[in-house]
Amino acid sequence: MYGNFAHLWSHAEYVTNNLLMFLRGVTYVIPGVFADTVRPAVNEPLWSLPYELWLYAVLALMFLVGGRRSGIGIVLGALLLGIAWSATPFLGEFEIGHLNSLDFFRLGSFFLSGAVLAVVWPYIGRHALAVGATGLIVIFVIRNLVPIDTMFQSLAVAAATIGFGSSKAMAWFSKGGDASYGMYVLAWPVQQFSMLLIEPFWLSMLAAFLITTALGYGTWHGFEKRAMSYSNRFAPNLRSANPPGQLARTLPADERDQTRVAEL
Repeated sequence: MYGNFAHLWSHAEYVTNNLLMFLRGVTYVIPGVFADTVRPAVNEPLWSLPYELWLYAVLALMFLVGGRRSGIGIVLGALLLGIAWSATPFLGEFEIGHLNSLDFFRLGSFFLSGAVLAVVWPYIGRHALAVGATGLIVIFVIRNLVPIDTMFQSLAVAAATIGFGSSKAMAWFSKGGDASYGMYVLAWPVQQFSMLLIEPFWLSMLAAFLITTALGYGTWHGFEKRAMSYSNRFAPNLRSANPPGQLARTLPADERDQTRVAEL
């Protein structure tokens, strides 16, 4: 900021605009910043965050509308997004606000495939390693035999990722915490700085990897782990505050129907 004082307001706009990225899209460039690198974007991987937020909103809506049958809604939602993903190359793309339809259907298919796996995980979780291996095999088969993208591809990727990640064989990997999200958010700017400051390319990438990994673990222990703990406090309180049907049983018959509608 101090060395780019001529564009000082652009620095402020970068922050304020990206606080609203879920409604307006991502701002990538600050004039005068990373101007002498191959890609001038300050943090290009942020492009997927608006899609992620809106898909969480879709998932929350499924729970609110579906209630105890939300698992069925998740499966149907994943199926619909998978069909839309497969059909988009033939029907054409369009914009959904600031979101691209193909990206939304594609990422939504992967997102809800993970949710589908969560629905069935109580029944298959004990076989996590086998689920991961099956998913990996299916990925290779589909990519070589099926000419279009389908939901089977996203389900296979979800199975491989969650299956291997949940197996006892991979338990050692998460003993120090989960650095992945911090690495995703911080890797690009760290790599940009490394390439500017360190001349040999592979040495700059090694330095970027080590610094990004350290920052990733730092964000996990300093922020993410604490933020995720609130779900364990919030969800039980929400369930116990008004268990389904409890209030209706204490009301006169003519008010029960209204209460049931409100609960739904």
